[in-house]
Amino acid sequence: MARDMNLFQDVDGTAYILYASEENATLYISRLNQEYTDLDVSEGAVEGRDFTRNMKNSSREAPAMFRYQGKYYLMTSGCTGWDPNAAIYYTADSPMGPWKAKGNPCVGAEKDTTFRTQSTCIFPVDEANGKFLYMGDRWNRSDLADSRYVWLPVELGYSGEMQISPVSDWTVEEIKEAASVSLYQENTVYFVDCSKESSGFFDGFREREIALLNETGDQAYDGVWGLVGEPGVYNGDCLFGSGYWAKKDQSIVYRFTLPVGSYQVAAGIREWWTEKRQADEKAAAAVIEKIGAIGTVTLESKAAIEEARRAYEGLTEDQKKLVTNLGLLEAAETAYKELETPNTEPPETETPETKAPETETPDIEAPGDLVPPKRELKKGGVYQAGKLYYKVLSVEKREAAVVKPVKKTEKSLTIPASVKLEGVSCTVVQVAKNAFKGNKKLTKVTVGANVQVIGKNAFYGAKSLKRIVIRSKKLKKASPSSIRGISKKAVIQVPRAKKKAYTKLFKIKGKSGVKIK
Repeated sequence: MARDMNLFQDVDGTAYILYASEENATLYISRLNQEYTDLDVSEGAVEGRDFTRNMKNSSREAPAMFRYQGKYYLMTSGCTGWDPNAAIYYTADSPMGPWKAKGNPCVGAEKDTTFRTQSTCIFPVDEANGKFLYMGDRWNRSDLADSRYVWLPVELGYSGEMQISPVSDWTVEEIKEAASVSLYQENTVYFVDCSKESSGFFDGFREREIALLNETGDQAYDGVWGLVGEPGVYNGDCLFGSGYWAKKDQSIVYRFTLPVGSYQVAAGIREWWTEKRQADEKAAAAVIEKIGAIGTVTLESKAAIEEARRAYEGLTEDQKKLVTNLGLLEAAETAYKELETPNTEPPETETPETKAPETETPDIEAPGDLVPPKRELKKGGVYQAGKLYYKVLSVEKREAAVVKPVKKTEKSLTIPASVKLEGVSCTVVQVAKNAFKGNKKLTKVTVGANVQVIGKNAFYGAKSLKRIVIRSKKLKKASPSSIRGISKKAVIQVPRAKKKAYTKLFKIKGKSGVKIK
């Protein structure tokens, strides 16, 4: 199978096709024939030579590849249907990989949704100077034919960093040139690396037979060259190199005694606080990959789940904030726990006026069998779409239930009338029991027009929840415990014709504080 295909043509004319396969779990890159009409090897292809399998079991799609200064870049999206998510970009020395995850290239507002887009292509505007253009799909899930494109400039750092910012009102002429530095110039006299230890850069000079007057990266001034005075703290443990911090309100000074003449001097600094962010994103990307690799939860999933949890807990607090699929890990842990220890909780006792017909679907547990994005829709599978997780109740009827939010920090959530899961439109007919239990940040919930059941404890303990808007006229069952512990000043807004019936369903009394309007 092949989905979300894209093409890339290398500088030597070789073309490649990129596509998500294995039910979107793995990204394939295959070489095309010289006519670009078929795979270079259609039968008997050898992995590693004719094609490669990349980001295995990570569920990455929407590949956009480009080349700059001999390095290959690949931007990808997660699999969340028509809803946007955080991008990850990778780099490699070959179009076939192997690829190294570099983190989210987006910065600023809405970076975790790639500015509400999904990667489509990255085009060279002026490749020689590192000017590239990002093109992203902004899907309109309610009217796909009216989806639009978003165009943004791509910035490249001199060490291969890639960055996309949410700029507006820009022109092609304003795209920044990539920052690049050529270290190994033939007329170089001295090279200083600010390193107390040996520097690998000097190997590069020796390989190019460039003779330097100094053979060490750093030293105190000896009358010819070196560091003057005492700088600040020496940092030898930085992931991106070593060097000194300058003391407050002071400079780091090197002195050179040279014959009279004209010299060109180049100097640069490394902003380690910026590099820390890149290091954090790299660490978070590794955890994101482990979580994505959990796949369908079975009794054999324990090791993968525990490994992902250990990796997450090993991050710093700043790094944890960059893990975009933590909800998937939490859902997997819940699913495994339910498989390991079946739920024996007795059903809630209902009064005659709220008892549902015997044929009605009972409250479901949340979540059950966790299914990775872009896999075949199956009954009992739990899928993420937007800010919520959904469980499939019936594949034949295409019915689903909301089981939990992706993040417990959301203040306002909307349960839609229908949702697209793995490309299949499903009617949302239930809010599962415990779905939003204990969400202390939640202030407003809108319940879609097709919901028939609101399970027990659905909003229990959401003490900040002040407004519930119920658009459904089909509600047949609503547990009184579903609104227990919400704000005492809460208002439940319902269709006018259903006010009396829904008041009975929730057993709302005048002294409870909660009102139905």
